[in-house]
Amino acid sequence: MDPQIAAGVFPPWWGADRVTLAGAQAGLILGQGTYPFIIIVRDPAGDAANRLRRAGALLTLDPQQAGGCAPRDTTHV
Repeated sequence: MDPQIAAGVFPPWWGADRVTLAGAQAGLILGQGTYPFIIIVRDPAGDAANRLRRAGALLTLDPQQAGGCAPRDTTHV
């Protein structure tokens, strides 16, 4: 797992704006997961998972290992 990149699973009842703001507090947003309450961020200091938890994430995951956290493919929408 790359400590610079993590997916944060935020409370599902949070709105998209709140999730985005929380993700931005944790680092550079790389994308959204399959669900709108999952945000993938990069923290150059290598503390992405801890920053996501401090921003309100209920769970943090390695986005490469968690299928539901992979960014959505928007090329065929």
